[in-house]
Amino acid sequence: MKRSFTATITAIVTSTALLAACGSAGGTAATSTSQAAGTSTAASVSATLASLTGAEVLASNSDLTVVDTSNWASDEATRIVASGETAEVEGDTASVSVEDGTLTITEAGIYALSGDLTGQVVIAAPDDATVILVLDGIRIDSQTSAAIAVTGADDVGLVLADGTENAVSDASSYAEDAEIDSAIYSEADLTIAGTGSLTVTANGNDAISSKDDLVVTGGVLTIRSVDDGLVGKDAVGVAGGTITIDSAGDGVKASQDEDAEKGYITITGGTLDITASDDGLSAATDVVVSGAEVSILAGGGVTAAGDSAESSPKGVDAGGQVVFEGGSITIDAADDAVNSAGTVRVDGATLQLATGDDGLHADAALVVASGKVDVTSAVEGIESFDIAINGGEISLVTSDDAINAAGEISDASSAAAQEDQASAGATGESAAVDPQGPGGQGGDADGGQSLVVTGGTITAQAGGDVFDSNGSLTITGGAVSLFGPTSNDNSMLDANGELVVSGGTVIGAGNQGMGTGISTSGDLVGIEVSLASGAAAGVEVVVSDESGGQVARFTPTVAFSVIVLASATLSDGATYTVRVGGAVVGTAVAGAIDSAEAGAGAGPMGGGGPTAGGGPGGEAPGAGGPLSGQG
Repeated sequence: MKRSFTATITAIVTSTALLAACGSAGGTAATSTSQAAGTSTAASVSATLASLTGAEVLASNSDLTVVDTSNWASDEATRIVASGETAEVEGDTASVSVEDGTLTITEAGIYALSGDLTGQVVIAAPDDATVILVLDGIRIDSQTSAAIAVTGADDVGLVLADGTENAVSDASSYAEDAEIDSAIYSEADLTIAGTGSLTVTANGNDAISSKDDLVVTGGVLTIRSVDDGLVGKDAVGVAGGTITIDSAGDGVKASQDEDAEKGYITITGGTLDITASDDGLSAATDVVVSGAEVSILAGGGVTAAGDSAESSPKGVDAGGQVVFEGGSITIDAADDAVNSAGTVRVDGATLQLATGDDGLHADAALVVASGKVDVTSAVEGIESFDIAINGGEISLVTSDDAINAAGEISDASSAAAQEDQASAGATGESAAVDPQGPGGQGGDADGGQSLVVTGGTITAQAGGDVFDSNGSLTITGGAVSLFGPTSNDNSMLDANGELVVSGGTVIGAGNQGMGTGISTSGDLVGIEVSLASGAAAGVEVVVSDESGGQVARFTPTVAFSVIVLASATLSDGATYTVRVGGAVVGTAVAGAIDSAEAGAGAGPMGGGGPTAGGGPGGEAPGAGGPLSGQG
């Protein structure tokens, strides 16, 4: 009796929606006013798309085909025991033939393989056939081509039998025009399931590839490849299993770039440990991670940054949208840890990133809604045209800007973004940035970019500008700690357009060469204190009110000569005492901070200057303040 085992199971691996590339490569130079006038609509649409949930992003792509392998029964399987170049067949012998080491399956059904085969398995079934191939302790060694090649079938399920160890290896090379060019090759949708193990040694090219969808729902996979590890031309889905990949190319790749509904990667469960000479995850369109533990070492990691001018290995590289909604993702990449030609959204996942360039980069828009982002080493931590931080816990350590709103969005990208917005069911628009806005801290024209912080906890250490926008910069909420800059020609906050700090808590400590760049507005007041002599990194700062109560306490991670605190807990006109390392370094009267008036090397704003001499030891904890412990 033959059965159909194919099902489209969106609950296991969700299908993905495309977001076409929304902009050209990001840069640090501000766009001109004429360019900005043409990018406002594109920026608005892109910012809206970056706010979509994973389900919304995934809604409009083609369904991912998952072969249902749960109903196979061992007593219905055709059993094949291989030995050298021959095999014994028990069951449906008419559908299996063996000749000169090539074992060919020509009909739909369930086939269980065991033993050792010197040669290859070929599935050449009808186009509407479903074949379940059970690897039940089989070793396949092919010297001439793929170990397993699916040349005909509708869907194929590769089941790793419980408690078994299986291994395949292929030829050491393929002809340049070879169609079959992987250790496991399939022209049909391919699903790998089960609880056993499979070791794939790809000597000639890719390890496991499908011309359609490639899905992994279970098993222990160990992959070594001279090129890519897992390749699904239309899509790759991972819903379970333990996967270890060591590849000289990309780790996981979805390459279809001619169909807007395909070319995506979706990961909902399992464990992936990827070491790749090129990208860890590479998708022509989208990457969506809603579960799993993912570890990626790309291009040798941050210590190998700049070693090769021909490649730029990234942890995650996507031509569309990247969404992290769950799971744990650890990336060490020679180039960007995460790069999208469209948008990036972080909402619920935990990311630990080290990179030779950007931690999170999106050409169009980037949103952090919740979760955790820890960039331990980067040139720039977060970069995009539009950046919105609405929640989450973010820690950034960078040699240049910690957060940078830069780049430009082309008119062509605007049209593509609007089309994708309609297909994804997005509603509403972000407020367009006025390209004619005033020249701000940076002294250049407002390029239309935006950096907005409404919530979350951000601790940023930067050698360059800590927060930098080639357009506007707005902080209305959250707990923001700015440690830096460490160089004289940068600021804590730098904006070419409007700069608004009207809410949340902002603390800062760093070099005051260009001034802090911080200007408060609305009802928010603050203090700014310059030190007569600088302080070293790791020296604690305590701010106390007139009664001796502790208002703030933090430990800068860089050497500093200026301290800034802006918080709703400060009282306008009240005097505050600042201690560094237990010694009083100054007092200041809280009031509006106006960076334009302060200038470089300014003393405390709102009255009062650094007091002479040092005071006694640090304050005892008071009634509590906006920050406690280390910043």
